[in-house]
Amino acid sequence: MSSPACTVWALTAFCALCFSTPAQAQKDLPLADSDFVIAGIKVGADSSEVSRVLGPPLSIDAHNDSWHYNGLDLYFAHSANVQYFAIVGHRYKTHRGLGLGHPTGRITELYGRPFKHEFGFYRYRLVSDNSLGLAIAAPEVEIKVIYVGRVNSNGFILTSPK
Repeated sequence: MSSPACTVWALTAFCALCFSTPAQAQKDLPLADSDFVIAGIKVGADSSEVSRVLGPPLSIDAHNDSWHYNGLDLYFAHSANVQYFAIVGHRYKTHRGLGLGHPTGRITELYGRPFKHEFGFYRYRLVSDNSLGLAIAAPEVEIKVIYVGRVNSNGFILTSPK
């Protein structure tokens, strides 16, 4: 005969295995340098490289120091180099294949457990360089915007005031 304590422990362990969520089962999948390349452009690329690879932008916003393509915005943040990308259309995806409209569960499948998940954002940082990261806006059931590039210590994409 088993003791009541053993029965309770076995039942608890069984329930934990059966009812754990996918997020709880996720492992860390660290970011790599390749995660900071979108459409053949690396974070840190200069404007001449961007023009060579992507061609001329559809528009340039001097106030925000950004170049806009069909589905991809590049922010220079008053620097000579790309500081971060915003994937804003379905044409572009991250290096791991994440794109707009994907269900939120796809985020942790491809990137693992975020270092911070709050206010509808999943935030990831490059371990070897905490100034680089991803911020994925998924306030409901699908991804709305993906930011890739320079971040602060909380994983927020950096913007430079004028």
